[in-house]
Amino acid sequence: MRVPSRRAFTLVELLVVIAIIGVLIGLLLPAIQAARESARKSSCSDNIRQLALGFHGHLSANGRFPTGGWGDQWTGHPDRGTTGAQPGGWTYGVLPYIEQAALHQLPSSHPGGGSEGAKVMISTPISSFVCASRRPAANFPYNRHPGAFGYGISTADGRAAKCDYGTNGGSVFTWPGDVDPSWGWIGPPSFTAGDNSLAGITTSSSWIAISAKSNGIVFATSLTTVAMIEDGLSKTYLLGEKYLNPDAYTTGTDGGDNECLIMGDNPDISRFTFDAPRQDRRGLSATNAFGSAHPGAMNMAFCDGSVRSLLYGISPTVHRDLGNRRDGNPVALDDL
Repeated sequence: MRVPSRRAFTLVELLVVIAIIGVLIGLLLPAIQAARESARKSSCSDNIRQLALGFHGHLSANGRFPTGGWGDQWTGHPDRGTTGAQPGGWTYGVLPYIEQAALHQLPSSHPGGGSEGAKVMISTPISSFVCASRRPAANFPYNRHPGAFGYGISTADGRAAKCDYGTNGGSVFTWPGDVDPSWGWIGPPSFTAGDNSLAGITTSSSWIAISAKSNGIVFATSLTTVAMIEDGLSKTYLLGEKYLNPDAYTTGTDGGDNECLIMGDNPDISRFTFDAPRQDRRGLSATNAFGSAHPGAMNMAFCDGSVRSLLYGISPTVHRDLGNRRDGNPVALDDL
C-alpha cells in the first residue's frame, strides 16, 4: 500500500501562526500587568493598614496619636518621649508599634554613639513605608540631612530611606515656620530654641501658633487625642498615599520627597487636603497633595483604622472636609 506523505507547514502558514501567537501575547500582557498592579495596590493598602494599627498602638500606650516633630533637619530621639518635646515625626513615633522597636532605640543603643546610631536609623529602609508600584525599599538621594541639628550630622553617603505615605496635616497649611519664619521647614536650630518655644506646655497643646491653626491629625508638635477629632474617627483621614512626580521616584529631587523617612514635620511625610488628590504624573510637582502611582484610585486610612480606596475624582469639598477633624460638615462615606 502507498503511505501518504505528511505535508509540512508552508511559510505562509507559519507566519500566520506566529501572528496569532503575537496577538494572543499582546492581549495577555495587559491582563498580566493589570493583575500585578492590583497586587501591588493591595500590598500598598496592607502597608497603610499596618501603619494605622501602629498609630492606634501609640494611641493606646500614650493616649494620643504620634506627634509631628520639629522639622526636616531633626530626627527621632529615644530620650525625649512622645510629647511636643520629641523632634522626630510620626514615622519615628510608630516604630515600636510596627515591630521596629530596636530601630527606634538605635541612637541610644549603637556602640558608636548617638550620631552613628542616628545615621544607621536614617538609612534603614522599611518596606511598610514604601509603595511597590513606585520603587523598592532602598536608600535614595536626599537634600538636607535629618539629624543635623539634634545629632550634629553633617555628612553621610548622601542616601537615606524614603516614605511613600503622608499623614493628614489638615485642610489648612501649617509648618514650623509658623512659630518663627526663619525656621521654614527645617525647624528650630537647637534643642534650646525648640524647648524654649514650647514654653513648658509639652503635655498638652504645643507650639500655639500651629496648634490653634491646624485642623488635621498630625502637624508640628501635634498631640492629637480622640476627643479632639470632633467629626468622628470614621469620617476623618489619618494617613494615606502621597503624590510624587514619577521623574523623581529615585532621584530625591521632588520637593515632597527630598529628605527621608525618619524626620520631623515636612511634606515628605505629611500632606494636606486643600490640594486635590491626583495620580502620579511625569513633570508635575504637587508637594502638598495626596495621590499615588495606582490608576484610578488611592489608598487612605481613616482615624478608626479602616482603609478605603478613594477615586482621584472625589469631590474637592469632601476631600477637604475629610482632612478637617472639626468642621462639622457631614460626609456620606457610602457615596464616595
